[in-house]
Amino acid sequence: MTGMKKIYSLSPSASFFITVLGIIAIGLAMKELQSIFLPLFIAYFLFLLFQPLNIFLEKYKIPKPIIIISNIAIVYFLVYGATSFLIESAIRFSDAGSSYLPKLNALIVENGIKLGISEESMNSFTIEEQISKLDYGKLAGGVLTSTVDLAGSILMVLFYYVFIVSGYSGIMKAIHTRYVEKRRAKEFRAIEEEFKTAESAALPITETEELIDAKKHEVDEKLESTFKKIPEQIQRYVITKMIINLGAGISIFFLMWAIGIDFPEIWGILTFFMNFIPTIGSAIALILPGIMTLIQTGSVSSTLLVIGAIAVVQTLFFNILEPIFLGKRLNLNPLVILMSVLIWGYVWGIVGMLLAVPFTAILKIIISNIDSKNMRFISDLMSQK
Repeated sequence: MTGMKKIYSLSPSASFFITVLGIIAIGLAMKELQSIFLPLFIAYFLFLLFQPLNIFLEKYKIPKPIIIISNIAIVYFLVYGATSFLIESAIRFSDAGSSYLPKLNALIVENGIKLGISEESMNSFTIEEQISKLDYGKLAGGVLTSTVDLAGSILMVLFYYVFIVSGYSGIMKAIHTRYVEKRRAKEFRAIEEEFKTAESAALPITETEELIDAKKHEVDEKLESTFKKIPEQIQRYVITKMIINLGAGISIFFLMWAIGIDFPEIWGILTFFMNFIPTIGSAIALILPGIMTLIQTGSVSSTLLVIGAIAVVQTLFFNILEPIFLGKRLNLNPLVILMSVLIWGYVWGIVGMLLAVPFTAILKIIISNIDSKNMRFISDLMSQK
């Protein structure tokens, strides 16, 4: 017995408990180190979006530094254009606010009285009075701080992006060596053990070797296919989701413009971003334009018409087109969606909520491609069937 090592094995419940503790520890670390990890994840999403363009450019022997510079230039012009557009829209919205305030005051007073609030307190209520109570110094300081933080985060994203593009192939090779080649060696050993049985020993040596080679080739192809399929599916999901949300946003813009609702560009942008959060985000992108319509027109029928039209557009894009292009395989369980939104919202705030479903979908893609009973069980739990 001397010199022999004792092998200890944990019970399934202990392993599960340790795994849960590890996941919680990782989540808390990501929350505390948000300024490091959040730009890294956003940079990876950018990489997935630019990858088709970069592969196309590489075919024409364009140097990688030129490709990276072109990517950064595209991001710069998009961010500059979006920022200018949003600032201009905010200024227009602020200028037009005075014409909406009397209507909004009347609407709040009328509904407040209907809800049982005393008429005396409601008649003395005005939004202007509530706005005058704001601490503009603190508000301006908060806006300035947020602007500086945003600029720093954008620079961090671009910084990470340069290193991701430069080192992606090396990372994939390391993952391939660690997991694919290790699994291949294990599978090959199992095949060789299988053919050492008495039945296969009776076969001619050449025939046995041919069968072993054929089996190894089949396993090798399956492993390589799975390894390539995971990043391809992730990339397809991210790009398709962006296109569908963009299509919905553009459609809402033209719809609101055609109906004559003010600031259609704001409602289009709201639709694009909010529909990264299923159900909750879709409801926000539905209700806010409805409130704007009610304030602008004062007509309940017009408001219901606008809400109905937006609901039709959202149903078309997110309940019909999205399952067609992404497939039902990524149809996540509503409970999983809710939990992911809450958890990522706790970890990274509003940005975390926007990224929650893409993160969960990517996790499901990875899990569903792993040949394991436990992973298959988790994948089934995450699915809506």
